[in-house]
Amino acid sequence: MRSGGHHLEPLGSRATLSAVRWVPFHFFPGSPRLEQPSPPPVATPNDAQPGKADWRRDLRSARQALSASQRQQQSKTACDHITPLPDWRDARIIASYFALPEEFDPNGLDEIAREQGKTVVYPRIVGNQLHFHPWLPGEPLEQVAGVKQPSNIHAAVMANQLDLVLVPLVGVDSEGYRLGMGGGYYDQFLPSTHAVRLGVGFSCQRVDKLPHESHDQRLDGFLSGDGLERFGLETWAASTDAFAKVTEQ
Repeated sequence: MRSGGHHLEPLGSRATLSAVRWVPFHFFPGSPRLEQPSPPPVATPNDAQPGKADWRRDLRSARQALSASQRQQQSKTACDHITPLPDWRDARIIASYFALPEEFDPNGLDEIAREQGKTVVYPRIVGNQLHFHPWLPGEPLEQVAGVKQPSNIHAAVMANQLDLVLVPLVGVDSEGYRLGMGGGYYDQFLPSTHAVRLGVGFSCQRVDKLPHESHDQRLDGFLSGDGLERFGLETWAASTDAFAKVTEQ
């Protein structure tokens, strides 16, 4: 299986000389002075692993550095990877989202879904929760904190009716842990649905290890222009043969 994307190390995550303490070697009087290898740096109590804010800053910078043509190409290629798979073909109701300028835009997937007769729903913030409402091009949109969302002219779709959820993200790691923008909306919503939880983004957003907490929700897979990476969770139903056939094209 093809791994999803490049591994990005956050800026400033490596220790510098000013941030480590060197432990000198001491010799007893009269002992021969042997050649010793350079001692390893010893972390001081002030050293800290990169936190979510550090990762969020660096990963957002990485995706902001992509050109418009790179974004368009990755979005198109991502469509080619996912649409032949059973989880897409069998999905009747797909939860998508309206992308921020720097985010992966799932609009191409939304158009394909509507052409295939699927219902596409979008998140609407109600209090501190996400409700998903159907929306079609040309219908009213609202804007909350700079984010587009559907109006409530159509009734919300229940979480247990969803078949596939396209989840926006800032980063994702090898265990499927997702880093979002910090609002916590998806971490609160995802436990309520049995739908396939598919993170979508650019290959530069895939890293080895992200910090996570007990409330952070894991994803079933990550889709980018590099392909589809599955994290081996029980809720993922796409066949290995279908995935291999797509990635070989």
